[in-house]
Amino acid sequence: MAEHEQTAIVPAGSKPDRLDRWLPQLLDLSRTKARKIIDAGGVYVNGARCRTQSRQVGPGARLRAVWSDRPPPPLDGPEPTIVFQDPDLVIVDKPPGMACQATRTSVHGTVERWVAQLPGVDYVALHHRLDRPARGLLAVGTSKRANVGLARAFAERLAVRRYRALLAGALDGSGLWEHGLIEEGRDRTAVPWTGEGTLMRARWEATQQVERATLVEVTLETGRTHQIRLQSAYEGTPIVGDRRYGHAEPGGLRLQAFALAMPHPVTGAPLDVSIPPPSDWGLPIT
Repeated sequence: MAEHEQTAIVPAGSKPDRLDRWLPQLLDLSRTKARKIIDAGGVYVNGARCRTQSRQVGPGARLRAVWSDRPPPPLDGPEPTIVFQDPDLVIVDKPPGMACQATRTSVHGTVERWVAQLPGVDYVALHHRLDRPARGLLAVGTSKRANVGLARAFAERLAVRRYRALLAGALDGSGLWEHGLIEEGRDRTAVPWTGEGTLMRARWEATQQVERATLVEVTLETGRTHQIRLQSAYEGTPIVGDRRYGHAEPGGLRLQAFALAMPHPVTGAPLDVSIPPPSDWGLPIT
């Protein structure tokens, strides 16, 4: 089984055309093979990975295709669990440690790739994510007609996501978190909300006391990267196991997307899916 790599430059004077049309013209590939390599994340345009079949590519663009005859490597950890499935939509329970989408180094071992390899699935659309160390529900479109509905549901906040988090410290009752978000490169910081910058807002409710920690349920009103982790840490109650934002207890990040309510992206029928707390969090049975 061999590793393959081919490169080409789109000729000067050419009219822009789709990526999946240029590859068969310039490389020794069928269009079917070219599309599979694009989908697998093995095509680069001017050095950047591109997984969009219809990407318009013009003269002078450098194309590189890399693929292998080897089967994809097995997952290092547990696989996702399918919670809901029909021809247009799959909702999975993502295990902690698994990336949602392709990283800069690989497309393998991701939720997106795992769903793409399910029997009968030849299209994948993912419009929301979970942090790699978090776990819980993800909705993945598996048809083109579902893509539009999913995009609308998350863009217009028709999809309501609820999270469980085990926070270090004691909290009672419920409340509203409002903070500003400052981003400098890959660094993110929560600051008091003053009406300027990027707003982070979430509602929380304490549901259970666990030794020196509190189990809370959080409903996001804005969706920012690391939002719950940032806001809880700013309030002095970081998520247990959050090494990045101040609580390095072993056992992993205690953050779970446990409920997802949304209209079905094709039929519009209401969907309301939830999963129980993780068994490995050591929560007492109530």
